[in-house]
Amino acid sequence: MERWIWLGVLSFMVRLLAIPPSAPADESPTTQPGPNVPSKNRPLKEKLDRWSLDILVIGNATTTVLLTRENIREAIRTSGSFGNIADNFGNPISSVREGTREDRDPFVINYVAHPLSYAGMGLYLKERGYRDWSALLFTQIHNITWEFAVEGSAFPPSGKDLLSDLSGALVGIFLLDRVSRYGEKKLEAPDKKFYHHFFYWMNPFNVLDDKLLKKGKVALVLKVE
Repeated sequence: MERWIWLGVLSFMVRLLAIPPSAPADESPTTQPGPNVPSKNRPLKEKLDRWSLDILVIGNATTTVLLTRENIREAIRTSGSFGNIADNFGNPISSVREGTREDRDPFVINYVAHPLSYAGMGLYLKERGYRDWSALLFTQIHNITWEFAVEGSAFPPSGKDLLSDLSGALVGIFLLDRVSRYGEKKLEAPDKKFYHHFFYWMNPFNVLDDKLLKKGKVALVLKVE
């Protein structure tokens, strides 16, 4: 039963990864690739370049979080094992049930920090040009990897964390990013209101990219050309 669950999840991920990314705002969807890059190969190369950079950026952010959580770091050092990871993936339902029962993290950690961090990840990916479902997939691959393999090497995966992370990503991708785009559009209109600035800031990565990166004030790359 659990083997079929993982097969279905894998099939769904492959289908989503096959969706081409959205064209950057300053590039026409019909832009032709350069003479040295075959048109049939360039889209895949661009996606791989973008995925590689985003995995690096989010991986570094995750490592930073791990280094600041002494209890998790110490548990992984003393109790972490590949056997625990194999058991988590081999028996996901029972592992999640056990992890949910054992999860006694404070309310702020489970229901504030977790969803906020994944909302932020989703907003970052949207500013990078990902389609909604591709961005959601990216966040949930990270979610599962953390719960089942990283933290999961020492603790069974928590259903509370999995759902909080999913809910945060959904809100960030499907609500906050849309509100930010709406605010950005309204700020360009003659009838703009003060509260449109608040809407615009719903995706801080959008603001950062527009106000600093695109004006060359910060030496940080968020766009893969």
